Amino acid sequence: MTSISVTVHDEDPAIADRLTRQLRAELLALDIDDATFDTEGHEEVSGAKGLDPQAVTTIIVALAGSPVLKQLGRVLQDFVNRDRHREITVKRGKDTITIKGTPDEGTRDLVEKFFDAED
Repeated sequence: MTSISVTVHDEDPAIADRLTRQLRAELLALDIDDATFDTEGHEEVSGAKGLDPQAVTTIIVALAGSPVLKQLGRVLQDFVNRDRHREITVKRGKDTITIKGTPDEGTRDLVEKFFDAED
């Protein structure tokens, strides 16, 4: 099983929270095993009804095969391309890539290679 970490970046924590939840909903529509919020190292806020917004900017995606990995790469790139200010960081094992909105062809090729790589 492959585990991918996806972090959504935004200066406004409320926007980052909203975008992360939106992305998670999109990822759950894929044939993945799970997509959970990474709350490691974050404490619950006393009296709050939910998680600390700072904790909800990273999603851990668990998936079983490389076809789904390629599909995940396309979904993440599409998500970022919707707004030229969007930025995410994806970690897979020791490898990390940052994807920013409206990438050029070279960046698209790098992203594609990142998600084509075998475990």
